[in-house]
Order: sequence, then structure tokens, then C-alpha cells
Amino acid sequence: MTSPLIERMLADGHATLVDESSLPGFLQQGQHSLLFFAGDVRRYPESNDLAVILPELTEAFVGAFQVGLIAEPDEKALQQRYGFNHWPTLVLLRGDAYLGAVSKLRNWSEYCAEIDQLLQGEPRRAPAFAIPLVAENGGCA
Repeated sequence: MTSPLIERMLADGHATLVDESSLPGFLQQGQHSLLFFAGDVRRYPESNDLAVILPELTEAFVGAFQVGLIAEPDEKALQQRYGFNHWPTLVLLRGDAYLGAVSKLRNWSEYCAEIDQLLQGEPRRAPAFAIPLVAENGGCA
């Protein structure tokens, strides 16, 4: 499920809706791409906050990356490709090469520092997707 804040981000041109089939073409359009995995905003309301922050990040990093909002039906398949377990997540790529991910809501200085570090870093293998463990009593492990 999307939200008015996420819809506005798309309508204002701050992001392009990308699904699994359109991702390769999207990645060819720019040197760096920042993929926004919002998840279900009812479960992850922080995604609305990130939808407000993300246009500001694109202004802070003028021309450094293009933003793709991953279409909800394809998020799980792509989540496994990029190996993250928390929502919302931003995945940074150079071409189709993985540079890293920033998960959960962060403060402004953390976003700026982490994105800057990832932009300057070398491509690496995305982490293996791991299913979080659940304790036998149903609580957290």
C-alpha cells in the first residue's frame, strides 16, 4: 500500500516507480541509483517520513543519483537480491553494482554521511538474505 506522501514524491518527479522488469533499464539511465524500498506504510509508517526526507537528500546530493521507488509487488523479490531485513531501506547502486544499503529511519547527518561514504566506495557483493530467527516461545531470539 502506498501513501499520499509517497504518491506526491512520484508526482513531483523526485522518484520513478520501478518494478523488477523495468529495473535494468532504469539502472542504465544514470551512474548511480538510489532504490527506495518503502514496504507497506501501514506496517512501516517511517516510510512516509523517508518520502519527505528523500527529496531533500536528492537536493543535498545534486545530480549524484537518480531515485527509484520499488513497486510494492516486486519488493520481496528484490529485497532478497539486496539482502536487507529492515524497512524502509535505501539501496545504492553504481550501474547494476551494489554499493550498500541504509535501513530504517535515520537522522539527517547519518543519511548524509552514509550515502556519501557509499558513493565513494567500491562495489561489493550484496549480503546474503537471511530470515530473522524467532525464539520458540514466539518472542524475539
